[in-house]
Amino acid sequence: MKAKALSVAATLLIGLSTIPAIADDDDLTKYEHAQLREALRDIGCHGGEFERESDGTYEVDDAVCKDGKEYEFKFTKSFDLIGGERD
Repeated sequence: MKAKALSVAATLLIGLSTIPAIADDDDLTKYEHAQLREALRDIGCHGGEFERESDGTYEVDDAVCKDGKEYEFKFTKSFDLIGGERD
């Protein structure tokens, strides 16, 4: 799983959708925060602002990755990486 997620993140082939967020960092549970931080660690990134989208997926803005650059990522309801792009 980690290799697949890293591969997807590294190539950044899948763009993020532009669905507006319905929740921000403060509205997420501790569990959601922990799962998103772990998912980011799995792909070599950290930090950022977490949002729950209207479809139940998650978006992380301004995550900093191994290359020192900021990225946006989108995760499923189960915290699996969907895709990402450089900010």
